[in-house]
Amino acid sequence: MGLVALGCSDSPTAPTPVVALAWSVALPGPSFVTRTLLTANNAVYVQLARSVLALRADSGRQLWTSDTTAAPNDYGQGLLATPTQLLVRYTSNVQALGVTTGAVTWTYSAGNGVAAVAADGANAYIASGNRLAAVALASGTTVWNLDSTSVCDSNPCIVTGVVASGDTVLFLSGAAAFGVPPVVRAVRASTGAMLWTVAAVPTISATPSLTAYDAKVQVSGSMLVLSDLLSGFVMGIDRMTPRVVWSRIHGSSDVTGSFPVVTRGDTVFASGRGGGTEAIRASTGALLWQQVGVSSATAFTPCGGQLLLRTLPVASVQLWVLSAGDGRIRGGFNIFDLWPITDPVAVGSRAFVGTYTLSHRIAVNALVALDCTKL
Repeated sequence: MGLVALGCSDSPTAPTPVVALAWSVALPGPSFVTRTLLTANNAVYVQLARSVLALRADSGRQLWTSDTTAAPNDYGQGLLATPTQLLVRYTSNVQALGVTTGAVTWTYSAGNGVAAVAADGANAYIASGNRLAAVALASGTTVWNLDSTSVCDSNPCIVTGVVASGDTVLFLSGAAAFGVPPVVRAVRASTGAMLWTVAAVPTISATPSLTAYDAKVQVSGSMLVLSDLLSGFVMGIDRMTPRVVWSRIHGSSDVTGSFPVVTRGDTVFASGRGGGTEAIRASTGALLWQQVGVSSATAFTPCGGQLLLRTLPVASVQLWVLSAGDGRIRGGFNIFDLWPITDPVAVGSRAFVGTYTLSHRIAVNALVALDCTKL
C-alpha cells in the first residue's frame, strides 16, 4: 500500500511511499461500486446490493452476513446503526437486523420510497414521500405517522434530511419542485407533536438556490447545519431560537457537480465550486481555513485529526489527506496502489475504504483499514 507524501504545501508534488495499512481483506462478489460502508459497535458493515456483511473493525474478521433470501427485491441505499439494531435502507423499505447475528427482526414498507432514516434509543424515523413515520426499534410497529397535511405548507411535498437529537426529531420538508427552499421542522420524538418551524431562507443571495430535493441536515451542538449536494449552499440554524444564523456558498463552478458537507464537533467541512475545501465554524459561520490545492471532493471523512478527501483523480491521486486543524496537504494515495470505490468511513483513528486494486494484473476487490495516525 502506498501513501504519496506531499508535505505541507498547498500544491500536489512528487510522491514518496509511506505505509499506513492496518489490514486488508479481499471480498468476493460484485464490485464495491454497488457497496456502502458504516462503522459502529466495533464493527465495519459492508452493504451489498441485497445483503450486509459485518467484519470486526480491529482485525477484519468476518462476524456475519445477512440472509440474502430475506432481503427485498430492490437495492440497498444506506445503513444506520443503533446499539442493538442495524437499519438497512432499501429503495422502498427499511429492514432491521440484529447487530450480533444479522438476523432480520422486522421490515417497514414505504410505498413512496425511502428518502432518509434516523434513530434514537426507542424509534426509527423514516421519511417517505410526504410522510414521516416513527417505528419502534424493538418491534417495527408504527408509533406515529405524519402526512403532508401536518408537515408541509404545500401539496405535494417531500420530506428529507431527518435527524434525531434527544427527544426531538428534526427534518426538512418542502414543495416537490426545484428551487424552492425547504422548511426545518421539529417534533417531539415520543408523540410526533409539532414544536417549531423555521423557513430555511439563506442570509445571502446566490444562484442556484438551496432546494429541498437534495438538502440534508446535521446536528452540531445547538446548531443545525443544512447543506445542498447540488447547489453548494451550507447554512447554520440555531435550533434554540430557532432562526437562520449564517449561510455560505463559494465559487462559481465545479466539475464534480456535487458539494459534500460533513460536521465534526463545531467544525463544518465543505467542498465545491472551485474554492477547494473550507473549514467553517458551525456556531458562527466564520471561515477557519481554506485549502485550494485539492478541490473537487466528492466525500469527506474526519479521522484521527486528519481529513480524508475522496476526489476525482488529480496527479494520479484520488484519496487525499489533509490536516483537519489547518487544511495542510499531508499526502495522497496513488490510485495504482489504492483506488477508492466507496466513500471512506472512520471511527477513532482508523479509516475504512472499499478499493479496486491491481495485483499481477488481476482485479481484486478489498476492504482496507488505514491507521490515520500514520497518514
